[in-house]
Amino acid sequence: MSNQATFEPDDIIVADSGGGNYERPPEGEHQAVLCDIIDLGEVTYEYKGEKITSHKIKLVWQLECEDGQRRQDGKRFEISRQFTRSLAEKSNLRPFLENWRGAQFTAEEIKGFSLKKLYKANGRLFVLHETKGDKTYANVRSVSKWNPKYGPIIQPENYVRQQPQQQAQAAPKASAPAPKPAPDPDDAMPF
Repeated sequence: MSNQATFEPDDIIVADSGGGNYERPPEGEHQAVLCDIIDLGEVTYEYKGEKITSHKIKLVWQLECEDGQRRQDGKRFEISRQFTRSLAEKSNLRPFLENWRGAQFTAEEIKGFSLKKLYKANGRLFVLHETKGDKTYANVRSVSKWNPKYGPIIQPENYVRQQPQQQAQAAPKASAPAPKPAPDPDDAMPF
């Protein structure tokens, strides 16, 4: 009698998916609600001919288009943008968030800011279509603070997290929880 375990591998069928069925959101400004914050972990990419590895996050929004336009399945358009997980002065995330909240981060917030504060935050998001080769992409250019004069706050609607390719390839690193600043009841910033 053998002590070796026997098993059958999973039968995994792979095929060409044809590039997916992503529907590009319309270009322009739209009301948006942040519906997900995804830790992509360490991601390696090429920048100016050099391979770089950095810890990335992905912010995902749902859009409420002013003309009521939705995807063919009746759901809101979704759009995302990746950032390096850093609030350093030269990072892309810091000025993006400062523009969104309408104020600079305090020295205390720079020491540790919980991205969970962004969840369900509304904003006025600017989508720009850019063509590279034969493909056109919808990109998040900027987001600004939501003004109630534009309409009521919206909540995420029927959101289902997609498994990002990078997330499957890279395990996120554990980090210490960020300190929680005391809430300010008079704070007009969304986060």
